[in-house]
Amino acid sequence: MHWYSDTNAHLNYFLNLPTPILLVICDPDSKECYWSELKKDHIDYKVNNWRFPIPKSQKLCRSSIPALEEIFGTPENHLSEFEQDNELLHLVESGSYIQYCVPRKDIESRNLDNLKSFLKRITRNEKLTLAVQGSLHISTYGYEGDHREVYQIKAIRKWAKKARKKVDSWYLCASGGAIPSTLTWLAACTCNIDSKPKVLTDGRPGYEISGLPKEWGEFVEECFAGLNKATDKWDWPISKNYEISKLIFQEVFPDVPFPELDENT
Repeated sequence: MHWYSDTNAHLNYFLNLPTPILLVICDPDSKECYWSELKKDHIDYKVNNWRFPIPKSQKLCRSSIPALEEIFGTPENHLSEFEQDNELLHLVESGSYIQYCVPRKDIESRNLDNLKSFLKRITRNEKLTLAVQGSLHISTYGYEGDHREVYQIKAIRKWAKKARKKVDSWYLCASGGAIPSTLTWLAACTCNIDSKPKVLTDGRPGYEISGLPKEWGEFVEECFAGLNKATDKWDWPISKNYEISKLIFQEVFPDVPFPELDENT
């Protein structure tokens, strides 16, 4: 039997930690180490110090891994997740755009967890956030056989109204029209609009949207608020905020001029 000994102050510190404690001692001559998990019931407490038994059979080596995993759990490779982020970054930087499809089951259950998890992942580092901005299109999936526009489908409208209030990363989708517009269909689903049937240029039935009310402006302001949060988080300059703000505005109000940037205000 080996014995680990230490000060009482350290003992109190160890026992207050929220994680298991592994005690390890090393034989400097043989260069072999021995281990044991600290357990309160096996402590030999003295007035000025304490000691703890460490069996000679518990040599710290590769064969100790299963026992240690029972104490601390199996380690996960978190780096692989960040490596996937780099792969996504390279993909976006190559000129591709990202399409995230919200499945019908999420829409009809009004589940936002999967979308929010995805958005959280792509905004956890600044470089990826900037690369994705303007290259992200969010669409619905599962209504391909439905002849109606998305803003006419009740389930999508209900999902969109919830998503609009619970998600603050819509600025990522603003491309100024370079990719399919997420902001337009989201605004159409959550705001009052005037529409009438029309025949599209390819002969398919469609709708002409007009009379954009003040609610569309309120949606733009919400997108600006999400952008401002990202600006504060990453300490972006006013020029970057203005650049993305303009993309948001032009996408929702393509025929309305956006004010010029005055950096003195």
